[in-house]
Amino acid sequence: ASGRGDSAKHYVEGFLYDLESDPYELRNLIEFESHRGVADVMRQRLLRRMAAAGEEEPTIELSSTRKSGQRRVDPGEELM
Repeated sequence: ASGRGDSAKHYVEGFLYDLESDPYELRNLIEFESHRGVADVMRQRLLRRMAAAGEEEPTIELSSTRKSGQRRVDPGEELM
């Protein structure tokens, strides 16, 4: 957004960081299958906040996923 109330109608997921274990944002987790649930929750939060601000709901293109070798995020943990 430009600050004039303009908003984009299309976004592409690009970044997801675990700030607790990676405070310097060195490892982008957006493509990892193990973190898809977290990305989904964050996308829904963004859409709700945009709606609350009176913005049109955009389309958000999901990132492709791949196996990471990382542990999976437990159900409910993405809400923390």
